[in-house]
Amino acid sequence: MTKLLAVLGFCFWSFLAQAEDAQQPSFVTDAMLVNVFTHDTRAPITNASAPWSAIGKLMMPGGNSYCTATLIARNIILTAAHCLMNNGAFVKGDYEFYPRYANGSAGANSSINYFWWGTTTPDKNRGQDWALGRLDTPLGDTFGWMGVKSMTGPELLADRHYYTGAYNGDLQDGNVATWEKNFTFVSYNSELGFLLHNGDTSRGSSGAAIFYYEDDTKPDSTNYVVAVNVAEYRDNGDSTLIGIPFTLNHANIAVPSAAFYPTFLQAKDSK
Repeated sequence: MTKLLAVLGFCFWSFLAQAEDAQQPSFVTDAMLVNVFTHDTRAPITNASAPWSAIGKLMMPGGNSYCTATLIARNIILTAAHCLMNNGAFVKGDYEFYPRYANGSAGANSSINYFWWGTTTPDKNRGQDWALGRLDTPLGDTFGWMGVKSMTGPELLADRHYYTGAYNGDLQDGNVATWEKNFTFVSYNSELGFLLHNGDTSRGSSGAAIFYYEDDTKPDSTNYVVAVNVAEYRDNGDSTLIGIPFTLNHANIAVPSAAFYPTFLQAKDSK
C-alpha cells in the first residue's frame, strides 16, 4: 500500500491551523495548504459560456467557507464529500451554489435540497470523497452543464491531458475561478481507490471537476467529467508546497468518476 503520511482536504476553512513555511510567497496566507508545482499554468477563467459557466462556488452553512462545485445536470452539482462533513457526520444547514461566481457576484444562485455522498469519513476513505447535490432551481438551463463519463482509475492513466476549473484560494483569494489544462493522472491506488495527478491546486479547489474534451481542437466539442479533485498528497507534514518539482510523494488526489456514476444516474432522474 502506498505510504500515506498526510492527506489534507482542499475545502477553504478560515480557521485552519497555520502552515509552517518560512519561504512561502506573500500572497499565500497561513490558512492555505497547497500543492503547486513548477510551471504553474493556472489562469483566470474569462470565458463566460458553457462549459466554463457551469463551474461555481458552493458556500457552506454560515458563509465562512467554500468549495468548488460543477453542474453535471440541469439541477445536479458535483463536489467533494469532505466539504459537507465534520467528525463523521453531515453538517446540516443552508448550502448555496453560485455558478460563474466572480468578485462577489454571480449570475444566479440556488439552495441545495438534497445531497448524496460516498462517505461520511473521507479522511479515512479518500476514494469515496465525492458528493452530489440537487438544486432547488435548475440552473443548468441557464448556465449549461458538463457531461459525465464513467471511467475507472486504470482507464484514466491513459496518455490523455485533462482540464479543471476551481476557486483556488492562492489566486485572487479564490474570488475568481481559474482553469488549468494539460495535466495528467500519474498513479492509481487500487486499494484506497484514488488517483494522483500533477495539476496545481490549493484550498477552495475541493470538489472541482476534472474533465476532457472529446476533440479539443473543436470549440464546440463535447466535454466529459471523469474525476473530482479532493485533496493533497504529501509525505512531510502540513507545510505549504509551492514551486516544487512534481513527485509521487507530493501530488494531488482525485476520485475517478466510476465511484459516483451510478449515484449520478439515480440523482439526475430524481425529483
